[in-house]
Amino acid sequence: MKEPLNDGWEVRPEGGATWTPARLPGAWEELGFDKAAAGPVTYRRDLELSALAHGERLWLDCEAVSYQASVLLNGVTLGEHRGAWDPFVVELTPAARAGVNTLELVVEKPAGLRAGPDSPSLAGRFQLRETLSGFLPYVWGHMFGGPWQPVNLRRSGPAAILGAGLRAEADGRLEAWADLDLAPGAAAALSGVVLDGAGREAGRLPGVTLEGGAACRERVRLSARLSGVRPWSPDEPALYTLRLAVLDGAGQASDAASLSFGFRSVGFDGPTLLLNGQAVFPRLALSWGWFPPRFTPNAPLKEVRERWAGLRELGFNGLKYCLFQPPGAQLDLADRLGWLGWLEFPLWLPRLTPENRAPLLDELSRLAALSARHPSLILYTVGCELSADADAGFLGEAYSRVKAEVGSALTRDNSGSGEAYGGALDEHAEFDDYHLYAEDQHFGPLLDAFSPGARPERPYLFGEYADADVYRDPRQAQGEWWASADPAVNPQGARWQFDLPDLPERLRASGLAERGAELTRASLEGAMLHRKWTLERSRATRHVSGYVVTGEVDTPISTAGLLDAAGRPRFPAANFRAFNADLVLTLAWDHRRAWVAGGDRPDPLDPWNVTGGETRRARVVVANGAGLAGPGVLTWTLVDGATTLAGGRFELGMVPGPPREVGILRLPIPESSRPSVLNLKATLEAAGASVANSWSFIAYPPPTFGPGAALAEGEEDGPLAALAARLAGVQGGASVKLASAWTPRLASWVEGGGRAVLLVTRPGPVFGGASAPGLKELAAEALPFWREAIRLPEVHPAWGEFPARAAGGTAFWSLASDLALAGRPLGAQPILTRLDARSFARRDYALEIPLGRGWVIVTTLNFTRGLGEQPLAVTGSPARLHLLAAFARALEDDYDGTTTT
Repeated sequence: MKEPLNDGWEVRPEGGATWTPARLPGAWEELGFDKAAAGPVTYRRDLELSALAHGERLWLDCEAVSYQASVLLNGVTLGEHRGAWDPFVVELTPAARAGVNTLELVVEKPAGLRAGPDSPSLAGRFQLRETLSGFLPYVWGHMFGGPWQPVNLRRSGPAAILGAGLRAEADGRLEAWADLDLAPGAAAALSGVVLDGAGREAGRLPGVTLEGGAACRERVRLSARLSGVRPWSPDEPALYTLRLAVLDGAGQASDAASLSFGFRSVGFDGPTLLLNGQAVFPRLALSWGWFPPRFTPNAPLKEVRERWAGLRELGFNGLKYCLFQPPGAQLDLADRLGWLGWLEFPLWLPRLTPENRAPLLDELSRLAALSARHPSLILYTVGCELSADADAGFLGEAYSRVKAEVGSALTRDNSGSGEAYGGALDEHAEFDDYHLYAEDQHFGPLLDAFSPGARPERPYLFGEYADADVYRDPRQAQGEWWASADPAVNPQGARWQFDLPDLPERLRASGLAERGAELTRASLEGAMLHRKWTLERSRATRHVSGYVVTGEVDTPISTAGLLDAAGRPRFPAANFRAFNADLVLTLAWDHRRAWVAGGDRPDPLDPWNVTGGETRRARVVVANGAGLAGPGVLTWTLVDGATTLAGGRFELGMVPGPPREVGILRLPIPESSRPSVLNLKATLEAAGASVANSWSFIAYPPPTFGPGAALAEGEEDGPLAALAARLAGVQGGASVKLASAWTPRLASWVEGGGRAVLLVTRPGPVFGGASAPGLKELAAEALPFWREAIRLPEVHPAWGEFPARAAGGTAFWSLASDLALAGRPLGAQPILTRLDARSFARRDYALEIPLGRGWVIVTTLNFTRGLGEQPLAVTGSPARLHLLAAFARALEDDYDGTTTT
């Protein structure tokens, strides 16, 4: 029987003058202690005890203490434990006395880093990168310290159960273990009984007897194969209880333990992951265990449940516990709710030494044994994004130890793969796992590059991907310690991303402080579009077996949370589920090639921008993660506002397995005089299920270049050469020149009163040797367009009728660039602004700049390059042609440089 010891504690750091009252569980950082100090910190309380009965033993049961803990009673050191995540038990009997006793916990945590992952260490006996500290230190700066899970007093007879665990498979096999501690001369008989959810006996485990003798501690194993058990699954989370009992040599009850568990088996058939022989498609959110204002992952279960409910609304069916060991109560909750889990042990950026290799392996073994009883945990990884610092020998041993404990749950050594992160290539794995954080236009080629190819077929999952940072109003973080500019309150520690303290001033300096609502809207629309594209492309790929989306909530280093600060979905839930559910519809497209330099090259179509008068073909793909079978009906409509342009109906047969193309839609694009947004909606009804999805296209009229637009000198054989035929009607000499390079001749022409559109295609200074104030500082720098970026189309006549704000930004599919402009010359007017969602650094994708008596629009938008799946040529996308024509028309002779429309 456990007696909670939550109250009555007082705490003092080494060298401290006063004791601070404290209630457990909790980290000492929550008491206001120095976050950077590694300890030791002493916890003490009075413990009033009655005289112990004959044979009675007294134990301190600590569910988790970070990191090194010594247990003292009445000044006598009785035991130690090293490891932040697992429980331990220390016997108090030898120093206990009737009356008031003084109980102490002396704790040290891993020493943090000074300023980023590769910075020097702070003072401390244990180094952060030489311990299983996980990723939380890189989220808020340091590892937490102290008894962060409950501490209890426990009593037993001469034979005590110090720990227990089990694993169970769907066929009824049950293997349990118990660590027994026997007092001198004590004998023990251990037995186990299994109860179903209604408390009825479902089976027994054959008992084991230990003869009396010298004091000993031994791991005892019990096993049985039970018949008639119900397997655990997300739809039917059937749970059982194993009750272990130990009798002493006189046949009296000496100790007992209860474990909740479920029978389930994990396997695979090619790329299909199987749970109890049935197909399952994990759609998980990434969690780093961040629960502000706490420093630890030990949040109230009500808060945990609310978060998971918000993720379920978005279509997720589980969580990846990334680089932390969640409290057992959270995993018990996941088991009850049918919430799938992927447990990644807290091994990240390790520094292995001859001294710590064996302790780290032992700790991994303990964590795996602790977790194996939870049926919701179907995937395990030893560590994350491990480089060559974790050698193949260590990872092989770690994998073997974990696999031996967790049974059929699929396991691998390195999440993200050594192949991708410069780690050991002799991998130990039952599934493939990559972390492809990619710009939209590069995701498809990455999928192809990292496809299994001829390798043996097995599940292929994204262990994390598809993050999309959004705008965080600095005012929302005011008063939170992790946003403070005071280093005593908010030390940088191990964090590489450390911008929060400076964000309010940076936002004011950018001139965007009053545009919070616009920044929020633009960033949420962009994040939704990025995830829709990435997840739909994943679901249409035959070898993809599941994924983990980054991440659950915002943290001090990221604003990619799927949920807001209150745990509510940040995106329209029904729209998100349309591409994030067991059964989804997605699109694939026809291919196009181009003959370039004497050979064929892929020349992709722009999927979202189309020309009026053409007919596009969209291939409908069904991703059947639900394993449904039987007849189905697919209906679709293409509309322009209230006008239906086309529609149709397909009868099809649902087949379990990889995604399948089920029909080709012919989409007639209407001619119009201005760009318009078309909406395609498809609905599938099959096997009692109904799902729908929708997509927006932008239709353009033929581009109209002004009468004075022409190619700049030297461009006839360059990347703009394909425009020559469209500009052949120029009469009376050019007034606007289109250029992909800044030349002395072009500079002289603009300074004398000419106009130009300059397309910047490489990083570095834009104007070369220009010496005018501000011009020589203007440079293109490499930056992502979709990820970590907020794009703000400014009010400017250069847009013309270009739909810059329509359909979440799909107009920029072929224009998305890997360059942005740093610096803003005097008099320059922004056309398209970029704000970094993490650092609030302001850049531009397009500027209008006065130069002498002329004007030039400088843009890094991609008009000419085939990045990833973008069209090769400037003429390959109607969006490119339409916007370039709009820029040129804005600079015609009557333009006076104003920015009003």
